[in-house]
Order: sequence, then C-alpha cells, then structure tokens
Amino acid sequence: MRPSAVRGTIEGAVLIALGALILVLIPSQIQEIPGLETETSPTFIPTVLAVLTMLLGAGLIARGLLSSREEPAPELSRSGVFRVVLSAILLILYTILFPRLGFVVTSGLFVGIYAYIFGSRSILKIAVSVVAVPVVVWLFFEILFNIPLPHGILF
Repeated sequence: MRPSAVRGTIEGAVLIALGALILVLIPSQIQEIPGLETETSPTFIPTVLAVLTMLLGAGLIARGLLSSREEPAPELSRSGVFRVVLSAILLILYTILFPRLGFVVTSGLFVGIYAYIFGSRSILKIAVSVVAVPVVVWLFFEILFNIPLPHGILF
C-alpha cells in the first residue's frame, strides 16, 4: 500500500472513531433542560456534526485507496506543531471561560485569537469576525432553533 493511502486510511479511521465517540458521548454530555420546549433537541446539531465527521473519514479512506498518484509526505514544521499545541491549550481555556463569560464573549475572543494564530493579519477582518461569527451563531441557535446558549456575566 502506498504511503499516501496508508495516511488517508489512518486519518479517515481517526475521524470515524472521533465521530463515533461523539455519538456515544452525546447522551451523557447534553442534558435536556426541564421545561424548555424546542422544536429540535439540543442533541440535533452535535449528532449531525458527528455523522458528517464520520462521512468525511470514510471519504478520506476512499480517496486514499482509490488515488493512483503518489503524494509527498507533508513536512512537520516547528510552527505547525506550536499552533496545534497552542490550539489545544486554547480549547481547554475556552471550556473554562465559556460558562463564566457566555457564548458570545468567549467565542468572539477566541475567533480573534485563532484568526491571528492561523495567519490573518488584517485588523479589520479580525474585528469583523470577532463580532459577526459569534453573533450569527448565537442568532442561529437562539432565534432559529430556540436553543439557549450560555449567557455569561457580560452578555
């Protein structure tokens, strides 16, 4: 088996396992709120994302097995490793701050940080993203799906 096929198979298997893990954890991590009536269950979006993650994994496996051309192995740079480690640390920090500061404030802050870490240097683009992304997602959940998101001390 070609190295690119092996890599695609491993990456796909990891995504399928991650999606399956999310599907297993959804019932224990997402609680129904007594008295809250919504048209969709709070588990709807995580379930859809888990299934899409598994489908993406299957696609990576198929692409790796069906591709006839050899792809060079990606280079592992120090800056790439630093970004991945920093992202993991920031995700942990996000989960700590999320219930305290609320969805809009925490997400806006982290969208800006991630945009900068992964290469955006336009202050205007970062500022628009910091405001627009969490507000649009908040409106999507709160208004469209009637699923409340945490409101922290600031909002």
